[in-house]
Amino acid sequence: MKVKDYTKIKKIHLDFPELMSKGAEESILTLYNRIQELKDEAAELRIKASEVDKQREALEAQWDKLAPLVEIEYEEREVKDISKDSGILFNFDSEINKKVH
Repeated sequence: MKVKDYTKIKKIHLDFPELMSKGAEESILTLYNRIQELKDEAAELRIKASEVDKQREALEAQWDKLAPLVEIEYEEREVKDISKDSGILFNFDSEINKKVH
């Protein structure tokens, strides 16, 4: 039984070849192949991320068992406090706000 393999292109038939450039078939094929490569790469990265998450969860489970038995002093770092006062004015006398109340 033969089935179509939608991951590989055998031939590209242009419906309107007079409107396409001479290298249209090659550029379409290159674009499709690049999309397939990126899909494969993304799938591999998802699998890798899943494996890393499992490792992290196992280490965190060990940490959760160990943490109550010790006292931990963390490092300190300097941060810049960015605070800007902003003023917002509400006009409750306007016609729009009368419908809200």
